[in-house]
Amino acid sequence: MRNNIPRVVIAGTQSGSGKTTLVTGLLAALKERGLRVQSYKVGPDYIDPGFHRLASGRPAHNLDTWLVGEKRLPALFAESFGDADIAVIEGVMGLYDGGRQGVSSTAEIAKLLDAPVLLAIDCKSMGASAAAIALGFRAFDPDVNIAGVLLNRLGSATHEEMIRAAMDAIGMPVYGAVHRDDGLHLSERHLGLTPTTEAAATETVKKMGEAALAQVAVAKIVELAKSTGALKLQPPSPKSRRTALQRRCDRFCPSGWGGGPRSGGGCGEGTAVRNAENSRRRECQSTFFDENLAVSSHDLPSPPSQSRCARQLPRRGSLSECSLRIAVAQDAAFSFYYPTSLAVLERLGAELVPFSPLDDETLPDGIAGVLLGGGFPEMFAEKLAANTSMRASIRAAAAAGLPIYAECGGYMYLMTELVDFGGKAHAMCGVFLGRAVMTKRLQMVGYVTARMNEDTVLGAAGTELRGHEFHFSQEEAAETPPTTAKDSPAESGVAAETADADPPSRPFMFTKLRNGATYGAGQRYKNVLGSYLHIHFAGCPGAAERFVRACKVYREKR
Repeated sequence: MRNNIPRVVIAGTQSGSGKTTLVTGLLAALKERGLRVQSYKVGPDYIDPGFHRLASGRPAHNLDTWLVGEKRLPALFAESFGDADIAVIEGVMGLYDGGRQGVSSTAEIAKLLDAPVLLAIDCKSMGASAAAIALGFRAFDPDVNIAGVLLNRLGSATHEEMIRAAMDAIGMPVYGAVHRDDGLHLSERHLGLTPTTEAAATETVKKMGEAALAQVAVAKIVELAKSTGALKLQPPSPKSRRTALQRRCDRFCPSGWGGGPRSGGGCGEGTAVRNAENSRRRECQSTFFDENLAVSSHDLPSPPSQSRCARQLPRRGSLSECSLRIAVAQDAAFSFYYPTSLAVLERLGAELVPFSPLDDETLPDGIAGVLLGGGFPEMFAEKLAANTSMRASIRAAAAAGLPIYAECGGYMYLMTELVDFGGKAHAMCGVFLGRAVMTKRLQMVGYVTARMNEDTVLGAAGTELRGHEFHFSQEEAAETPPTTAKDSPAESGVAAETADADPPSRPFMFTKLRNGATYGAGQRYKNVLGSYLHIHFAGCPGAAERFVRACKVYREKR
């Protein structure tokens, strides 16, 4: 794992300063120059990385110190960098904005990775004041290395000259001056940019790359990135050996988990090859996942002794009887996944099998679990409702005890109904009681701590996870509690030794990082768990192990 990684952060003064446009253009320009560029997005955003991927041709990764943790993040960054030549990191909101006390701000990430920052400034309707803004941002925290600026949305050559002169006066290098161009505009809606799964953005991304090549000092940025020192990494465990995390992400994201059309098998390789690779992964530990991150004994039931098939490679060309197939919803309605989060499940022995709740008739054959990520089910509610066979397949699987974990949009899909922005109700899976109702106001955005009130497929009662919420829908609860004692996971052999006789009505207790407010959240039915929570398995490996263990128990009981 390299620690001499050329890297640069592109930050903004605020949301809407043009970060994504500038970064996407820079990625396309670097690729055009023959460089292998690995991109990152600060924060929990799922949509911007889709544009990164279109430009760079590689899966983008998120950097978030709340979801993953400050100690773990540098190693995750270094390993996911893989064989790239340069890392380009897009910030979130303004440079110093993040969670409470700057948690997971762009400034925090830049300091943690010792990376220089280029500040993107929207120069529309201002002149020399742009230099005053840059000066203030540089003085606010001297530990943040603001190496220069990118001037955006300039109106004319005279406008550019005026601001360049002001920047020269304060000794602030200018690394790019991009003029206003409506052809570079990206469409938006209630959660931000329209995802690449729905927008035909290829041509726009091409134009962004051309604009960057013409108006951004690309070679100068590469030299700046190369000037960085060695990344400070914690020494790996003597017992650990490096694994190719980047290659795993490339393999199960060939056309973009979180974007792009689905490939036939989802991984672009034969099943036997994937199973063989899974078995090899089980024999090793990556530098990131060392014993310092191991799951403690109380997180999971004691696993049975290792079976013969856990140690042997399957025969090439045949499906291993030990294959642990986990279906992952991946289409235009459900696309919110972190590649390095899914890689954790692969490392634990899972074979990820994509399926489409929009287009497929049933769940894939031979699966032992399901992931229903977030996305935009509200934009496809009519088509989801019309796919009655898929809804029936999921409902039957849930009743049979199949482990299912659903986040946000996936949670909405499992409810009885989804009411769209126009007020029309659409039938959903009916696994959970109640319905999701879209509103015109943002209902929640921010980091939370999620404490489990009961044993679930992600952990025992009392387990705490860090996550993020961002949704415009609100849940209208049913009259009866969504959980009853007879539906305890103990029924399927997944839970710990005991289950509450009278469990709480909600499986989670959320606490907002911003103000400390607490509230019950989510629903559980048998081995199905869902809520508005988004988590990253790299930040909670115990939850990943718990879920994979639940899937293995289900498979063994079939």
